[in-house]
Amino acid sequence: MRRASYIHTCLLLAISVASAQRTTNFTFTMTITGESNSATGHAVGSGNGTLPGLGQVAISVDLTQPLDATSNTPLPPLDDYKGTISFIFNRLDSFDVSVTIPNGNGPPSTVSGNITGGRGAYQGATGQVAFTFIGMSASAPRSQALKSGAYAIAATGNVTVGGKTSAINLLNTSMVTPGSSDIFRDSNTGSAMFSPLGNATFEIIGHGGDNNTRQSVISTFKFNADDSVSTFFTFIGDTLPLNTTGVIIGGTGAYTGATGSANLASFSMSADGKSATITGSGYVTTGATGIPVITGVSTAFGSDELAPNTWAAIKGNNLVPTNTPSTGMTWSSAPEFAQGKMPTSVQGISVTVSGVPAYVSFYCSAATDNDCATDQINILTPLDVLGDNTPAAVVVTNGSVSSAPFIVNEVSFGEPSFLLFSPKGYVVGVHLDGSLLGPTTLYPGLSTPAKAGETVLLFPIGYGIPKGATQGSAAQSGAVQGTVNCEIGGRVVQNVPANLISPGLTQLNFTIPAGTPSGDNLIFCAGLFSGSTSGRTPLGNLITIQ
Repeated sequence: MRRASYIHTCLLLAISVASAQRTTNFTFTMTITGESNSATGHAVGSGNGTLPGLGQVAISVDLTQPLDATSNTPLPPLDDYKGTISFIFNRLDSFDVSVTIPNGNGPPSTVSGNITGGRGAYQGATGQVAFTFIGMSASAPRSQALKSGAYAIAATGNVTVGGKTSAINLLNTSMVTPGSSDIFRDSNTGSAMFSPLGNATFEIIGHGGDNNTRQSVISTFKFNADDSVSTFFTFIGDTLPLNTTGVIIGGTGAYTGATGSANLASFSMSADGKSATITGSGYVTTGATGIPVITGVSTAFGSDELAPNTWAAIKGNNLVPTNTPSTGMTWSSAPEFAQGKMPTSVQGISVTVSGVPAYVSFYCSAATDNDCATDQINILTPLDVLGDNTPAAVVVTNGSVSSAPFIVNEVSFGEPSFLLFSPKGYVVGVHLDGSLLGPTTLYPGLSTPAKAGETVLLFPIGYGIPKGATQGSAAQSGAVQGTVNCEIGGRVVQNVPANLISPGLTQLNFTIPAGTPSGDNLIFCAGLFSGSTSGRTPLGNLITIQ
């Protein structure tokens, strides 16, 4: 689907060079003279297989392909899929193979690639792997088969790590394609005049949904070869309303860490319709010290993107007070719970996601807690109506000082992730009697493995918004709005019962398939949320079977 033209959704934010903290008011006039569109296809595949001598392995296919933004077809001559196929043994140990898959119809010929890196036990891995794709229709476009088809992969090759070389002989491993999607972007370019700041050129990248969903615009303004500033604003609908305020999200050179805002005052189109003029005003602050700085945002135990009603971790510096107790601060005594609400602020710490308050559950300080490598804040993202793959701006306020916004991708449906007992990847779960699920060595005397045929309770997050959910309510329940299918040890379990039991937390009543082998088994679960829109839990999670 084509996205709305952002010639109507542009905003100029300008800043001045300053050697110390300084706030400058400005007015601006900007002229948009160029517009273009771009699209990228994204193919994701997942499956669990076995490597003789190395054990169970999850296979992850992650590929991108340039598309023609008008026809949504591969863009010659850059029509190949490029990316990685990863071998994942658990959440700590994995290696990647770089591949290029030529566009065409039906399964490709053998695709070879080099091992480009590894983690954990495979750090520094090298080698070569050849892949065979099986089960694709001989006449169907390969791009569609990789994004939305069911196929299998076989592989041969070798991996060398720590002076030891091991053979790779992966038999046919069935793949599913949750999370594949196309990403559309609209771009506008032009020049601007600032008072009293001078001239700049700019590029504005926009993305969003339709009249009923949130849209976002990220802009980059270049003042010279070294100094630039980036801005962000978001709104609901297809056209940017007048008097909308955007924010500065930092920049480069003299503008690193810049903050501020600007307001759109007027918009006019030229008589021939080939250019547009925007005016407005704002302020910019540069040279500030000690402000909160966000260095990363991710779904808890998941990927570096968000979804509505999802538990997430924010990491950075100066995010929380340096006298935070060594055990951290929680929302347990927040007065909002007495009114059936969740708190949006805990002891002066608050967070917004694209201007909408999030719910703060916990924070810790690296200054007082050795387990906090950096300052960390745990939040539940707000309920929101989004277009797919919409940039979101996360802002932390520590007392009276706010961070520059941190931009992270946010999907409209869900971003599933299992809560974990350990960094290796043992999922949080219990037997029906309430005792802990896991190997006996995980929590000696408390945890025990599952048995084939047994029903256990698993607890993922990120399965979206239940029907009838109320913004901020401390009670949340209802069936997941979609279908949950899981794969464990190469065996597929469809239509797993899935219900939200508290804000953002889902319970899966999962029955271990008969014949599941003893030992650690890899598991992932995918959610079909609406039509063909889907997402899956990260690969490498484990359940122990005896």
